[in-house]
Amino acid sequence: MNDFGHLLDVAERLLDTAAGHADAVVADTRHWARVIGPATGLTGPLVAAVERAAADAYAQARPMFDRPGDPLALWQVANRWRDAVAAPARSAAAGLARSNRHWQGPAAEAYLATAGPQQEALHRLETAATGTAAALREAGAALVAYWTALGSALSALAGNLGLAAAAAADPATAAAGAAAALAALEQFLTVSAGLMRAMTLEADRLRGAQQATLAQLAERGC
Repeated sequence: MNDFGHLLDVAERLLDTAAGHADAVVADTRHWARVIGPATGLTGPLVAAVERAAADAYAQARPMFDRPGDPLALWQVANRWRDAVAAPARSAAAGLARSNRHWQGPAAEAYLATAGPQQEALHRLETAATGTAAALREAGAALVAYWTALGSALSALAGNLGLAAAAAADPATAAAGAAAALAALEQFLTVSAGLMRAMTLEADRLRGAQQATLAQLAERGC
């Protein structure tokens, strides 16, 4: 979890760095457009587009840091499903199987009439618990993958906006800097939205699979 926390810290710093560069681009291009005017090649719509894209990028990414998820907690719960539910169910089913082989007599026959359904129920419980544990582990891994990819996207954004800010500080290259900033921001928005869609689809898939498993157990009285 320390690694995940570090990943979040780095991503948040990159977001703040990118926001600072975007603010610098907007401030400088507005300044040159006002002071020098058309000679800079800057237009009002271009500057406004940069400002709007910067606001959209920040608004899209910032809320994710408020509820980033907790892969360690998911993995810990997965281990409990594996160790406290699946393993005991498997052990109990094996115990029933052993008694089926060694117990003889009328009492055994009466008991064995119910042992089969019990074993079946235990096997279903083990399967459900194992599946639940696997789904939780996959959810944790998906969270780590999402934040790793978002961190890479933020790193690229911060770097590109840094270059754009340097260009925007010079009236001779301010228009090119603004255009570069807009392109970087639009690329980030596309990547970020794609990552969010992928994460949502994966979460929905895992949730649906788990709900189906639990519904089957409920229907069979487990």
